[in-house]
Amino acid sequence: MPYLLEYLTEVSAGCFTVDGLDFNHALAKAKDALRGLECISAALLFSPDPKPTFGKGSVIAAFTKDGGWRFHDEQPD
Repeated sequence: MPYLLEYLTEVSAGCFTVDGLDFNHALAKAKDALRGLECISAALLFSPDPKPTFGKGSVIAAFTKDGGWRFHDEQPD
């Protein structure tokens, strides 16, 4: 499924696709990818488009440095 991870640090920002069989698998990969980056914030997005685009999609989980991960009610199957 097409998931995107967008993130922001104090010195950079980025976006990349995350391959995942389902939400939990994609979230685990996203957490691994962010490890050591000192993120200020991040968002895991789902897009039904097979070639997702930066800034497009539904936010299904969000991270902030102070609040950790928060999950949105609607998660794709």
